[in-house]
Amino acid sequence: MQVSSVMEIKQKNRNRIYRLILERGRISKQEIAYALGLSLPTVTQNLVRLQEEGLIGEDGTFDSTGGRRARCLTCLSRARVAFGIDITQNHVTIAAADLKGEIVDYERVSVRRRRQEEYIGIIREGISGLMEKNHLDSGQVLGAGVALPAIIGEEGRTIQYMTLLDLPKDFYERLGEAIPFPYRLCNDANGAGFGEMWKRKTSSTMLYLFLGATVGGAILNNGRLYEGVHQRAGEFGHMTLVPGGRPCYCGKRGCVDSYLASGVLTDYTDGRIEEFFRLLDAGDAECIRRWEAYKENLAIVINNLQCFYDCRIVLGGHVGGCIEPYLDDIRSLAAQRNTHSSQCDYVEASILKWEAPAMGAALLYIDEFVKKI
Repeated sequence: MQVSSVMEIKQKNRNRIYRLILERGRISKQEIAYALGLSLPTVTQNLVRLQEEGLIGEDGTFDSTGGRRARCLTCLSRARVAFGIDITQNHVTIAAADLKGEIVDYERVSVRRRRQEEYIGIIREGISGLMEKNHLDSGQVLGAGVALPAIIGEEGRTIQYMTLLDLPKDFYERLGEAIPFPYRLCNDANGAGFGEMWKRKTSSTMLYLFLGATVGGAILNNGRLYEGVHQRAGEFGHMTLVPGGRPCYCGKRGCVDSYLASGVLTDYTDGRIEEFFRLLDAGDAECIRRWEAYKENLAIVINNLQCFYDCRIVLGGHVGGCIEPYLDDIRSLAAQRNTHSSQCDYVEASILKWEAPAMGAALLYIDEFVKKI
């Protein structure tokens, strides 16, 4: 067997062992060997390596079943972290995620009535503050993903199209003043969709419909984002829903965004999505009127996407974070339009309820690191 093949097998075994520990939380050496079909010496050798790299540790022992107690092995989830930064018209969110894909901490800063030139300072102070507060050092940080409501170049360094934010042309370069480790740009909906897929631990085909301050989406297949030839795939917010309808920020009329962005609901509650649903449940007439129209339009979009892709559709973003109690209603409306299914159980609410673009942007770095262990 060639040396390269032997090395590949060793790396694959180490990765499988680490992922199993990550998934189980607490597990014994013997359980690892049994679950993966590996010999105890092979498992032991890889565990020593992972411990030397500071990625796993011991957490007590399991109850004895007769004989010596097995030691509990666990993932040291903060051995590495990554930052995700979500920049919108209204706020900048800075979040730190660990190797389990959990939020270590986050900060959301309102940027209403603030100049966009201030964003660099906000990001610098936010990262510095979170690192100090959570006792993180730069050696732990893998990188930072910066999510924007924009079409991003393939290399994650350029903004190809953006109308909602008027960021300076050298914004990517200027981020280096605020981020003292590797960073990249990503589309906000793509980031959120990737995070959703990562948290679900699935590689099956999935559409993510981002129902936030803007409407976007992500197409995910075989554990990867499909971004399209020009990185424009998943721009569901700019499909035409009502020809000649409401004006959209893109300059066209009748776009999905004009009917399904969260502001369609929260304009009534001063931007607070939770308050909208609270009033809806309390029977507020205006909330009911808006919600009935929103559901009808959402059902049309869901049916169109299902006709295109025939796969699971996950509803995310600010609206998606609150939508689970109303899911049966939405499925029923979508089923009325569906030619092929009366169930519409392919429609699901997101797992990442809040700060999904920031978390997804961070998980781009976490995913890369875990794959290389």
